[in-house]
Amino acid sequence: MISKTILADYQAHGVTCVPQVLSPQWIERLTAATDAALASAPDDTEIYEGSRATPLSYGELQVWERLSPFREAIFEGSLARLAAEAMSSSSARFLYDQLLVKEPGSTRRTPWHQDIPYWKVSGRQVCSIWFALDPIPGSAALEFVRGSHVWEEHNPQHFMDASSYEGTGLAALPEIEAARTHYDIAAFDLAPGDALIFQAATVHGAPPAGEAARRRAWSTRWLGDDAIFAEKPGERAFPGDDAGLEHGKPYAGPNYPLIHQGI
Repeated sequence: MISKTILADYQAHGVTCVPQVLSPQWIERLTAATDAALASAPDDTEIYEGSRATPLSYGELQVWERLSPFREAIFEGSLARLAAEAMSSSSARFLYDQLLVKEPGSTRRTPWHQDIPYWKVSGRQVCSIWFALDPIPGSAALEFVRGSHVWEEHNPQHFMDASSYEGTGLAALPEIEAARTHYDIAAFDLAPGDALIFQAATVHGAPPAGEAARRRAWSTRWLGDDAIFAEKPGERAFPGDDAGLEHGKPYAGPNYPLIHQGI
């Protein structure tokens, strides 16, 4: 599924863009499911901007557990194979998903961050697939600091109020937004069905949707051959319930299904 050029881009920069990874039929199902998710948002949905009645920036974890189109796309679509190829892994195990919606009129930026410091995960073969459900110009899509996938882990922050996680022992991320010209920042124009694949240490953030655009995206997170469950000091976001997981051992169990296994 991934050309040598795209794979080389991922390996060198920690991020790449793959066009049309799911069919128009999947896009239609997932956009309808996204609107259904918004209409039936659970109490633990994160509203980053706006109100619960009128969210301008919305995030829902584990939407695959309550809406079947997302679950079926994970098990039946091409995402697991895509993740395995990007990670140069023989396997791809699903970690979790997140539905992300920014409405026209949003003004709040998603802060620069790495994903893996939020998680009790260790390994290099760990990635996210951020899937566009709307036409998303680079001015509203995720931005990446290319090459940052080789950086050390930095302290996470809460998206709701930008407060730092406590007790991690990690240094704060540099002030990237205040010194953008010092970094190799990349963004991509996306059509529905295009996907951004990025390594879990790659630094990324996102501008507001802007006045005229709606930005619906669905992100799935994947574990490859070397990924393990790792207890880490201080506050971490995922998983909240780590019953049955053992430090230093691979993730396992029905909450983290092995979707792709090479022959």
